[in-house]
Amino acid sequence: MPRYQLCDGHDNCGDGSDENNMTLCASRLKPCNLYAEFQCANKKCIDRGRVCDFADDCGDSSDELGCRKCLFMLARGLNAKFHSCLNQT
Repeated sequence: MPRYQLCDGHDNCGDGSDENNMTLCASRLKPCNLYAEFQCANKKCIDRGRVCDFADDCGDSSDELGCRKCLFMLARGLNAKFHSCLNQT
């Protein structure tokens, strides 16, 4: 098997032996699940639902970069809602 398939988070052997080698895999980061996870700038993986939630889930704030903070206000005397966004970087 090609070396790039070792410790890549996928069981290429069928018995997990290419993923369970602690000597080779201990220093290698597993890739994030592209469909369910966000990869932080520091290579940490977090659930996609935790991106732009105004909490530093990555530990380096990269999950909050480029997010917009929105405020919803109800106008006095009017039954109208106003939406205001502030850029957050």
